[in-house]
Amino acid sequence: MKSKANIKKDSATICFIFYVFGAALTLVIFLITFIMAEKKSEPVMFSDQWYSDMAMTQKADLRYPESEYFQNSFYAVLPDRLQMGDCLWFQYKNGYYTVSVDGKIRSENISEGYSAIYGKTTGANWACVPLDGEDASKIIQISFMPSYDDHHSAYIDEIYIGQAIGTMRLAISDRLLEMTLCILMMASGAVLVLLYIVFSTLVKGLPKELLYLGTFAFFTSLWSLSELNVLQIFTSKNAAVFNNLTCMTLMLIAFPLVLYFKADLDKKNKYLTPLYAFLMVLNFTICCVLHFSGLYDFHTTLWLTHTMIGIGSLLIVYANFLRCYKNPDRTKSDIPLAICMILFVAAWVTDIIRYYLGGFNDSSHYTRIALTIYVIALCIKSLVYLVAMVRKGMRADIIAHLAYEDGLTGLGNRTAYDERLESLKKRALTIFVFDINNLKYVNDTFGHPSGDELIRAGADIIADVFGDVGKCYRTGGDEFVCLTDSIVDADSYAEQFHKSIREFNQTHTLEFPLAIALGYETFDGGSDISSAVESADQRMYENKKELKKSEQQEYKRN
Repeated sequence: MKSKANIKKDSATICFIFYVFGAALTLVIFLITFIMAEKKSEPVMFSDQWYSDMAMTQKADLRYPESEYFQNSFYAVLPDRLQMGDCLWFQYKNGYYTVSVDGKIRSENISEGYSAIYGKTTGANWACVPLDGEDASKIIQISFMPSYDDHHSAYIDEIYIGQAIGTMRLAISDRLLEMTLCILMMASGAVLVLLYIVFSTLVKGLPKELLYLGTFAFFTSLWSLSELNVLQIFTSKNAAVFNNLTCMTLMLIAFPLVLYFKADLDKKNKYLTPLYAFLMVLNFTICCVLHFSGLYDFHTTLWLTHTMIGIGSLLIVYANFLRCYKNPDRTKSDIPLAICMILFVAAWVTDIIRYYLGGFNDSSHYTRIALTIYVIALCIKSLVYLVAMVRKGMRADIIAHLAYEDGLTGLGNRTAYDERLESLKKRALTIFVFDINNLKYVNDTFGHPSGDELIRAGADIIADVFGDVGKCYRTGGDEFVCLTDSIVDADSYAEQFHKSIREFNQTHTLEFPLAIALGYETFDGGSDISSAVESADQRMYENKKELKKSEQQEYKRN
């Protein structure tokens, strides 16, 4: 039987798990309903109407700023009809823009040099340029200057003309699947960490893989969500904050997964994981010091982080190789997991190549999909293992519980009583001793099932009256003891006990009326506790004789 504390703890855990997934599901449903809401005015895609010259003879691809120019300008003709509240929306990254209509500047973000917090980057952001009806059919110009010399990281993309709410809806709908995966992965990571925290106290020797996997899933979803450039549309003034968040989570992302495979790596070389941990901390420290001191920002040192992730990926692939081909104890699920791992590494390499080639506003697309599949596979394997461990732990708890519990009454047994008594030698308390009358007569006359019913009835009354002030034990066939947590008013409890027996006999019909002898003694904690037990026992026998005498007198009257 589980204790009330454990039941409450398990219930709270289950409720929290439902809460986390419920919150994630609520957010996903909100996003879907937001997208499917009444669409009064849909934004117009305006990405293909741009030219690289004012004469508008040469089409321009805004996602590939030309490296030989220090600044790039793009031109287009605005639609012949504009509604009130229309804006020009576009996504940009790592660059400064100026938007002009008929030569008049409408919006710009001006370079303020190197920021001690954000570096040179503007991050991935959304620009919103207000338009009015008089701007219809006029020439609009976007001038864009990349923040860095490596123009592969700078781009302008997803240009729309329309209302704010419609543009937000369209941007979210284009990324709904990826956002859903990120939200569910983040919720899964939080739940896995919680499960480890809870079950590590219930199951001894629970491996930490669940904690590592949960941490990895959480950081991965956080990084991936910031890479989607959706949150920035709501908080455009703080886009550089998301850039810092992306870079810093990327530095930490691989280490929990390496720790997940630590046991496999340690079998080959116990220094691999500590060495990688040292390099990760070193990389994080160097990048942060260089960034916040103003020497090199996170973007400039990103190649160091990519290198560390590459080393971590190689260690993970190596660990999977050891688990699948060098481990005689491998399971059937190890090989599919290894295949998922290979796909993940391939996706990661592909996205790194896409990032350095430039022209892609989502450089983590394939990694996100492959990583989601891999994390789900690892979660399933870990949860199956956790269930097995919990069942094993529950069996051990049951065995340990039975060693200290009386099987018939659910009270503590003689072993539990002896250990408890030994621990209370110096504590002041009250000792109650009980003995069920006529048990042998009931067993011999009506059978042992009737005797067991009498024992259970007596145990229930003892537990109901004395359970709140101490622990109750069945120390023999018809003998019970209660050791209180402190000194109590014994006379008051004795009176309540006798009243409960009388009420029981009036409302229940047994083969033989319930009668329980009671004796008690107060122990001050200074003398021998065994003497106090003997004194309580002696008083119980005196009460037993009185009860026998009363029964005989009652029998003669009847």
